Amino acid sequence: MCAAGLRRWARSPLAARPLLATRDLSEVLASQNLMLDRLNQANPVADDKALRLYQRHLQNVRSLAGVRSNFRLLEVPYSEVIGAAADWSKKISAFLGRDLDH
Repeated sequence: MCAAGLRRWARSPLAARPLLATRDLSEVLASQNLMLDRLNQANPVADDKALRLYQRHLQNVRSLAGVRSNFRLLEVPYSEVIGAAADWSKKISAFLGRDLDH
């Protein structure tokens, strides 16, 4: 979600239960760099700067979710979901209050 999206989300009076898929940021950067290499494109942002930007973005998302009583945020760790999809499916279903099969 971009900064403008975060601001709209923060002002929304609607209740929501967003899922935040998280992944080790070094893996995100490696994946991004690999994609750019395959496209023969230079990376416009140095890895250390990109890491700081990603960290700040995640901090902003978590902060907004923490101060809004109408939002409940569930962080979903990518590596855990890959390793235990059935367990995470149950956790997500319980968090959303609905069966994921429908």
